[in-house]
Amino acid sequence: MALTQIGMVNNPTLPYTGSIPGGLSPGKQIFIQGVLPMTQEGFALNLQCSAHTYPKVEVALHFNPRFNQGVVVRNSHQKGCWKKEETYGNFPFHPGQPFEIIIAVETSQFKIAVSGQHFTEFQHRMPVHQVNTINISGGVTVFCIRYDAPGPALPASYPQNFPYGQPPMMPQPPFGFGQPQMAPHPHVGFQQTQNSTEILNPSVPYMGDIHGGLAAGKSIDIQGSLPLTQETFVINLQCGRQAYPQLEVALHFNPRFDQGCVVRNSHEGGSWKKEERFGVFPFHPGQPFSVKIVVEVNQYQIHVNGQLFTGFQHRIPFHRVNTLSISGGITISSVRISSSSMATQSSTSLSQPMSAAGSGFGTGMAYPSSGVVAPMQPMYNPPVPFVSGIPGGALPGKMIYVMGNLGSMPSRFNVNLQEGTLDSSDVAFHMDVRFRFGNDVNVVVRNHKSRGTWGSEERGIPFFPFSVGGAFDMIILIEPTCIKVAINNKHFLEFQHRLHPPARYSTLKIDGDIRLTQAPEKKEGEEWNYIKSCGTAPPPPPTSDPYPHSY
Repeated sequence: MALTQIGMVNNPTLPYTGSIPGGLSPGKQIFIQGVLPMTQEGFALNLQCSAHTYPKVEVALHFNPRFNQGVVVRNSHQKGCWKKEETYGNFPFHPGQPFEIIIAVETSQFKIAVSGQHFTEFQHRMPVHQVNTINISGGVTVFCIRYDAPGPALPASYPQNFPYGQPPMMPQPPFGFGQPQMAPHPHVGFQQTQNSTEILNPSVPYMGDIHGGLAAGKSIDIQGSLPLTQETFVINLQCGRQAYPQLEVALHFNPRFDQGCVVRNSHEGGSWKKEERFGVFPFHPGQPFSVKIVVEVNQYQIHVNGQLFTGFQHRIPFHRVNTLSISGGITISSVRISSSSMATQSSTSLSQPMSAAGSGFGTGMAYPSSGVVAPMQPMYNPPVPFVSGIPGGALPGKMIYVMGNLGSMPSRFNVNLQEGTLDSSDVAFHMDVRFRFGNDVNVVVRNHKSRGTWGSEERGIPFFPFSVGGAFDMIILIEPTCIKVAINNKHFLEFQHRLHPPARYSTLKIDGDIRLTQAPEKKEGEEWNYIKSCGTAPPPPPTSDPYPHSY
């Protein structure tokens, strides 16, 4: 039997009571799609003969999953009282997981499928043509209610292996990458694979569970579009669904068009904490956007429109985060939550060693190696102070390139590899270039900071490689025992690791009298002038090899 859609309700607010288009008759089907909370609350779905409430309402089918009893109760309500319950069968619902219920109306019974599998039948106890209303209540989020009736036949090539002969809205497991999406109405709802859950076109404000909570390597990818009215919006990773001031927010991400900044913060103990606002403003009115949040051991790494935007050091343990909230004047097309294995594969592929052949690395580099890391997109003309995450942290073999210009009267600038974005963060490598600062003239100080205390300074250098008003490029190479620095393609210094493990230090911070900007003209050996991390191909090598031996 082929069916045609006759009505759809998207993202209804619960409790929901609505009319069934044309009432019920044999051959019609109802699809309900949603997601269950982690709190194991029950919910009820009623097909009834009016919008009345108990005890007046006549209910032809009462469908009531009860987590505390592990059963799904089916019943009817007639003449002011409940009739005989039916509870046999397995319990097909799981806390925090999406679901789909299909109710097929037959001449003598309702047939019910859950998440693509036939579940049970329920014999009619009152004439089905009297049913004209659906009611849904309880601790559940519903994304879509769809009504189908007998209609034109589907093409012969259309798959027919669905419960009751009609394609469901939600792909049935197993459903992996590369498989065709067979749902004829994919505009709202879920798509789920072994490694990810995708929520399509949720209404805003949106609040949903993060199934399984957060873990290192997990990622949340939000796709949407901005209005022309330059309204603000908010993305929160939070610990539950309480209201302010009780709510705890591990990450508050708030682009503000009127201020031209993106505010990051946390909310705990009933109050907002210290805001972070540095960085460019990457959003544009009327344009689509993407925000990807990757959970790392020490911080959230945030990408906007495919570019690494910033890091945000954990202030609340990420394993406590179980809820995603989005609000404000935006439209969301999808929210994709990827599991640890998937997210880790995605992000670590940026730093997997690969053959040097064809990579752009030549033997003329300051630090040639047998294997380099795959490229990451450069960031052109970033503002100073500059703060950015280092995917995977300062792992041995990783290279960071810093290229820029100095002003006519610089005092100092510094480069830090640190654990997070806060001023109180531990710093594994601090390089402070001082042109004229206090009593220091043309000095390069190296140090580390642990638990708010600076260590012993290192000041010895073979030469001072920076020129007032000139350009420079810096290469920072992470090795198992030390950090090596080359300036203008010449080895400059080494700094032995003092804090371990190096991978903890996943933030790059640059501040001071320096311009990180594109060169006014392209010259041999100065083809790019930007910051780039994780091994993007450096400028072409000079004609002679400054390092006759390999590091």
